[in-house]
Order: sequence, then structure tokens, then C-alpha cells
Amino acid sequence: MPTTIEDLPREVLLHILDLRTSHLWIWPRYSTLSQLSLVSRSFRVPAQALLSRSIFIKRMHTATSLIESGGGDLVTEEVSLAGNWGLGESLGLVGGVVDKCRGMRTLKLDSFFSPFPVEMLMSPALSNLTSLDLQNVLDVHYPYTSASLHLPFQLTHLRLHNLGHFSLHLLTAILASPSLTHVTFSIHPASVQLDQDLSHHFDLAKSVTHFTTTRVPPDLAEQTRLQHLSLIYTPDHDFVPALETLKGKLKVLEVPGLGSMEVMMEALALPALDRLEELELASEEWVKTLPGWMEFMRLMEKRKIRLRYKHLPER
Repeated sequence: MPTTIEDLPREVLLHILDLRTSHLWIWPRYSTLSQLSLVSRSFRVPAQALLSRSIFIKRMHTATSLIESGGGDLVTEEVSLAGNWGLGESLGLVGGVVDKCRGMRTLKLDSFFSPFPVEMLMSPALSNLTSLDLQNVLDVHYPYTSASLHLPFQLTHLRLHNLGHFSLHLLTAILASPSLTHVTFSIHPASVQLDQDLSHHFDLAKSVTHFTTTRVPPDLAEQTRLQHLSLIYTPDHDFVPALETLKGKLKVLEVPGLGSMEVMMEALALPALDRLEELELASEEWVKTLPGWMEFMRLMEKRKIRLRYKHLPER
């Protein structure tokens, strides 16, 4: 019979430590797990296992040390790389890190200015990858066609944030993944051409159920499975016409801001929103100042739509 927490089976201890640290950001989590690994011999193995589950590399020497370390491949679930190291160095080091890690399910790449290591995405080491996060990538050019891109993974989650340029062939190959269900497009306002490319090629992502975007694509006719739509900015004049093309039925809609309640009332009258279950808006105090608020609330009550409000940070 176990008498202390240290007598529990290792898998139970692993689960407990995971629950204790999973909500923490990278550095607090790393620090907490490092301290827990020193508590006792029983804590050491599960804590170290959790430490290797998620890796964050920001410096060249860290990447080099990992690549040159002995002991065979490293089993890990998530790898985060910030590649602001220079030009030629980034390509080789990132590819080396990816080849060193096995079982990776999440890959996050941040601050790759030039060149972006597209070839790395074709590494067999990424065969288990399900989530790809690209942030602050300003130069993604690939000289071949979509047919020459042999991506070994089937994504379920894709997040593109603050991109400057992007290979249309790479975008096409990723969006065509039949398992892709969650997509986030958070594009820099200055990237007009990229924004248009993403919007006009989003029809390739026919399996998407959750979509977060800075701009709703003009044609949503192919998104028959879309259930959750989240806007990052206040909807513009294209919002309602885009929803008119949606053949599916939204269950959840998140809108951070409204220029007028008129836009939301017009959207709620569309067939795509006739089964809406939940609507999230900006702060209640701000929304109540808009003309038509009472009429809007009566409609919410009549259709039994749950209304939530974002909690904006205090200034």
C-alpha cells in the first residue's frame, strides 16, 4: 500500500506533475520541473520526461549542443525554434534539430527572416507532426511546384502569424491536408498580397471546423464543416457577404468589436447562423452603448443563443 506520494506508480506521478505545470509558460514551466526533478529519485524520472516533452531553442549554441549530443535521438512532443541567427546558419541548424528529435507532434518556428528552411518541412522526422505554427516569417520562397513538395505529415492545426512573404506552393500543399481542422491566419496588415492569396486558397481546406482570421475569405462555399469562426479584428464590409456564401452551419462566432449593431443583426439573419449556439463579443459595457442593443438582446433570448464577453485587460 502506498504511504506517500513518492510511492505512487511512475505514470501517476507523471500525470500529477503534468497537471501541475501544463498551464505554465515555457520558462516558468522549465524552472518548476527542474526544481521538482530535485525533490527525490522518484520525482526525477517523470520530471525529466516532461522536460524533454517540450523543447524551446533560441540560441545557436543550444541548437548545436543538442545536435552534437550523444545518446541517440531525443523523443519529444513539441519543439519551438526562434531562428533569428543569421542567414546560412539557420537552415542547417534547424534541419539538424528536427532530425535529432523523434515523435514530434508540434513544431513552432519564429523569426525566420531569410532564408526560411522549407526543405526541413520535408524531413521524415516530421511524419508524426499534427500542429505547425509559423510566426514572424518574412521570407518563404520555394523554387519548385506544389508537386515537388513532399510533406510527410498530416496536419490538424495550422497557425500563420505575422508573415511577410509566403510560398503559394507551400501554402497550397499544407491547406490540402485532409486532416486539417483548426486554422489561424493572423496576417500583418501590410501583407496585402499574402492576405489575398490566403483568402482565395482557403477553399482547399475543406475539412476545417475551427477558423480564426484577420479577414474572412470572400468565398466560404467549400467550408461545409466549419462550425467555429473567430475574428481577430472588427468585421469589415465584406463580413456579411462572405457569410452569405457559407453552406455550413456555424455553432460559435467570436467578434472582438463592432462598428454597429446593424452588422451583427444582418449576419444573424443569414442561413449560416440559424443554428448558432454561442456568440462572443467585446466587453459588455462597450456593446451596450451601440444603438439597437435592446433589440439585439431580445433576439438572443428568442433564439436561445449564449452570449459571452471578452475580458479586456485594464489600461
